[in-house]
Amino acid sequence: MFEVNRRVGEDRKKHPDKYPKVIFGAHWLGMEPNGFTIYEVDNPQQIVNLEVAFSPIKKSKFVPIFEHKSVVETYEKEKKGDPDFAYEL
Repeated sequence: MFEVNRRVGEDRKKHPDKYPKVIFGAHWLGMEPNGFTIYEVDNPQQIVNLEVAFSPIKKSKFVPIFEHKSVVETYEKEKKGDPDFAYEL
């Protein structure tokens, strides 16, 4: 995996828009063999490129993180525009 990290790092320097931007670098959760990195994604293809580069040696899970204010504003807007809005917070 270290070799793939090195190759992706070199490729990222040549093609900065090919992969997601690292916001919060790789961190381990305790001494478990898993961790996380926070990325900023401008284009979904960036995630595909990253996943292809590391598969099959690493299993990834991408979880979106939303600002709370944005979620509430969207919820309120959708609820006002649709009287049958089904979700309750």
